[in-house]
Order: sequence, then structure tokens, then C-alpha cells
Amino acid sequence: DMFWNIDGFQAVKHMIHFVQRFCMSYQVTSHADGSTQNLELILNAIDRKAVNIVDIGCNQGVIALNLALHGFKVTGYEKQTRFLDYGKERAAHDKINNVIFTEQLVSFDNLSLLDAVDVNILLSVHHQMVKHMGMEQGNRLLVEIFKKSKRQFFFQPATIFEKYGC
Repeated sequence: DMFWNIDGFQAVKHMIHFVQRFCMSYQVTSHADGSTQNLELILNAIDRKAVNIVDIGCNQGVIALNLALHGFKVTGYEKQTRFLDYGKERAAHDKINNVIFTEQLVSFDNLSLLDAVDVNILLSVHHQMVKHMGMEQGNRLLVEIFKKSKRQFFFQPATIFEKYGC
């Protein structure tokens, strides 16, 4: 498969076990349980030398906030303001100063605005990219985001089902 043979992409292929190991339980549990599982997997695998993390499609910021509590500098991108407001309110309430939430839909049009960071996280977003632009373009955008990852890239790949399917 040409997608997996892209130069440098082999380095993160092992991270996909993240989805394969927990996919079935993730799709039948609550959003909070799924976020907890994802957070645990990321914390167990993350490079401790990483400093800057971007969480694309951060939703309410659960992962971003928790990574910030572990000392990482996190930027969460989300296109839906109502989710961002929750993340911002939670950060202010808990006095978490090393997380920023930004209203942004990441696309080919604005990809140049994303700086390279130590870690990029793209959970439960690739299926939306595929739904809106097709598998080939969705994979191309995924690879372009991967290229902006200096150390690691965590993502959930789209499957034949729209969301959380195995």
C-alpha cells in the first residue's frame, strides 16, 4: 500500500496499535471512557522529551487539558466554538496556563499556518476528513500533518465505518 510507504511514515506505524488494541471497547463505551483510554495510551507512549503538543479536533479539550497537567505545552484546535468554550472555561477554572484553545479547522488551505511541533494528536478526526474529501485526500492531509510532527504522531485512522468502527 503506497500510503504506508511514504518516507518517514514507518516511524509512526507502530502507534496504530493504539487503535487496534482498544477499538472495540472504545466504540461501546462513553466518550469520557474513550478519552481516558486514549489519554492512558498516549501517556504510556509519549516521548518524555516532547514539549509542544497540538491536539487537532480537540473537542472539549479533555486530552489537551490532561496533557497540560502533565507539564506539556498544548494547543488544541477545534472548529466548534461550543466545545472550545468548555475547554477554555475548564482551563481557567483549574488555573491551567500551558494550554491554548483555538477555533480552527485544519485543512490544506491553512496547513501552512501550523508550526512543526514535537507531537501532533489527531483523534476521531481522520474519519471526518475522509468523509468530506475522500480517502486519498484525507490520507494526504494526514501525511502533511504527520510531517509537522518532530517526535511523534498519534492518530485514529478512518475505517470502513464512519466513526469508531473496527
